[in-house]
Amino acid sequence: MTGSKSLEPTERSAPALEKTKDGVASALASKIGAGEATNVAATEAARRHALIAETAYLLYEQRHFDPGHDVEDWLAAESALNLK
Repeated sequence: MTGSKSLEPTERSAPALEKTKDGVASALASKIGAGEATNVAATEAARRHALIAETAYLLYEQRHFDPGHDVEDWLAAESALNLK
């Protein structure tokens, strides 16, 4: 057939996984497969995002909901979580 794509399964590569802390996602990829490791990495990213959002909100609350500092609060929350 001309112009048709192969229906053979292709192996997914996950280059972004190599950039994770301590290579945990890379180790997971080799043990459970790149697709599942990508899901784990996505879950970790979602959990981290939620923690940053909650921490930023708490900073906002501590300022008695004074508007205009959202980016500052977000960056401070990221910094606080990076130190842990």
